[in-house]
Amino acid sequence: MVNIRLYVGGISNEITREHLQDLFGKYGKSEHVWVSTKPPGFAFVKFETEADASDACDALNGEEFMDYKLRVEVTSSGTR
Repeated sequence: MVNIRLYVGGISNEITREHLQDLFGKYGKSEHVWVSTKPPGFAFVKFETEADASDACDALNGEEFMDYKLRVEVTSSGTR
């Protein structure tokens, strides 16, 4: 199985894993969401397919969410 991980930067300190699961879930099945707390302001979202990750990245990069402008980038891929 191929897993594609997205870096999500520029997020509010108030954003939770559930917020991001709801937001990114519109573009496909996210396998895992991790939100940094120390330091805050970024997260990683892992998708099962490259197509879903690409759709999410294209749609959400530069978009505002909870009054913050998101920066979404593909960071890695690999097999499992």
